[in-house]
Amino acid sequence: MIRVRVMRESSRSGRWFILFYFVFLAVLLAVAEGILSLFDPEAVLVRADDQEEVYSFYPNREGRAVSREYSALVKTDHRGLRLCPVARGGPRVLVLGDSFAEGWGVECPASFAGILGQSMQIWNAGIHGGTAPYYVLRHRVFQKQWNYEILIIQIFDNDLDDVDKIYPYIHWQNDAVEKAKPAPLLGFPVLSRFLKELSLYRMLRRAYYKGRGEPQPIKYYKPDRLPPIEVLDQEGALKEFGPLRPIEDLQKAYNGQFLFYDPAALASGVWQRRLHFMESSLKQLMQESHSDSRVLLVYIPAKEVLAPGGIRGLFPGRSSLKELRASNPLYQMLKNLENQRVQLLDGQEVFLNNAEESYFPFDAHLNREGHARLARAIAARLAEPAGASHRGPEI
Repeated sequence: MIRVRVMRESSRSGRWFILFYFVFLAVLLAVAEGILSLFDPEAVLVRADDQEEVYSFYPNREGRAVSREYSALVKTDHRGLRLCPVARGGPRVLVLGDSFAEGWGVECPASFAGILGQSMQIWNAGIHGGTAPYYVLRHRVFQKQWNYEILIIQIFDNDLDDVDKIYPYIHWQNDAVEKAKPAPLLGFPVLSRFLKELSLYRMLRRAYYKGRGEPQPIKYYKPDRLPPIEVLDQEGALKEFGPLRPIEDLQKAYNGQFLFYDPAALASGVWQRRLHFMESSLKQLMQESHSDSRVLLVYIPAKEVLAPGGIRGLFPGRSSLKELRASNPLYQMLKNLENQRVQLLDGQEVFLNNAEESYFPFDAHLNREGHARLARAIAARLAEPAGASHRGPEI
């Protein structure tokens, strides 16, 4: 009996010790998190395991994108859209797109969506990293909430490469987007979000990748924890980073994201598959969009493609708009989607003769001037009758 009693007391003591150990560990982690959060400069704006969209902006958050070329505050509203003033009247517009639609590097009123918002009711669902299959998922969320009249879908050159990046996170049915398949940490979305919000997790992650020689840049900074960076104007950035130059090696440029411009690479089948999924996803998106809405595809090319001399080896000399279009399979695919309700705005035409003034010299994105030019071009295109085909000058 005495031995049994001793064993029971020992077992009870062991359980209390384990409980105390976990409580102590939790308190220790909480204290460490509190201290680290005071020094952590990163603002978490993106929910990386959204069950409907794979990833999305958190609502009611703010952070600042900072580099030598820009310092732009990004705020989200209660719907998880970038917060920007919009007109109370005018056509109702939903914008889907990647970082160009998000307005990366510029304040929201200076982005093309913000400028259009002066005369239109804009819901800007642009978010960096987007591509056509992802837009199908994102459209389903906002289609329920917004009875839009115009759907703007912004496409950039690297969206083809991004098709492969988003592919594993989507359930597919006969090459059609069925639903999101996010990959939460440890398999639990709530736990995953909690961990990714922790400064401790993010700092350990950055330290891990830095140790591997793969530093992870911070996308958004807390407004009160900005890095000591002097932001240059366009003239100063051109002096520091140099003028616009053509791509010299497609394999190295942006990790091969623009290899579809190379006929040999295009024939390999990888890019044909990406083009297929891009096209099928855009067609699916148009089928699921409001049947009485007008769709405008806004294509933005990589700035290096528009440099004097174009892509070395493919476009010798000063490339004409006709040559650019003829050698661009992504543009040709988008052009073939035009019909009575779907139109295409070709950024090759918009930026061909002013790329150096329209893009950040080092960064890949449009600057304030580029967004202003694009906004004017979109407004002019929408002023044309629906279904009107527009090729522009073949120069």
